[in-house]
Parts: sequence; structure tokens; C-alpha cells
Amino acid sequence: RIKVEHIELFQTQLIRAHSAGIGEPFSEEVSRATMLLRANAFASNYSAPRVEVVDRLLAFLNAGIHPIMPQKGSVGASGDLAPLAYLAAAIAGFDEAEVMYRGQRMR
Repeated sequence: RIKVEHIELFQTQLIRAHSAGIGEPFSEEVSRATMLLRANAFASNYSAPRVEVVDRLLAFLNAGIHPIMPQKGSVGASGDLAPLAYLAAAIAGFDEAEVMYRGQRMR
């Protein structure tokens, strides 16, 4: 069990642990589609993220910002944990997260 006072650290470390991808990043179209699909899934109320998560995804989409998500090296049976960890790191504002904005790769 994770103690309440350790939840934030656990969530941060979980994202970092799953950011295990390598290789070329997905295209802008794939990255943006991933964000839109996540926002739609969250808005469908099948998961329970904070409203701020959906708001941040939509803000990134509207601003033309998309995360750099390597195509190879995923973990888990579904194969989407690594790309989603990179997405989570970007919308959470991790220092090591990289995004594309107006054709420039930035942190």
C-alpha cells in the first residue's frame, strides 16, 4: 500500500519508470490523435482523472503543442504505457519532458 503522504512521489516515479521508449518519435498526427483519444476517454467518465487533466490535454491540442513520444520500447501487454508516460510527463510539466511547438523541439 502507498501511504497518502507518498502518493505524489509514487505518481511521479510511476510516470518516470514507464518512460522507457527509444527511437524515432511518433508523428505529430499520431501524437495529437493520442491526446484527443485520451481526452475523449477521460471525458466519457470511464476513468477518474481530475478535470485539470482533460483541460491540459485540450489546452495542448488547441495551442498546437504535442509531446515527443518514442515509437519503440513500450511496457505492458497493451503496448501503450511508454507513449502514455511521455504524454503524462509533458502535460504534468516534468523538466525532462520534450514537446514540439511551432516546429521546434523544446523542454
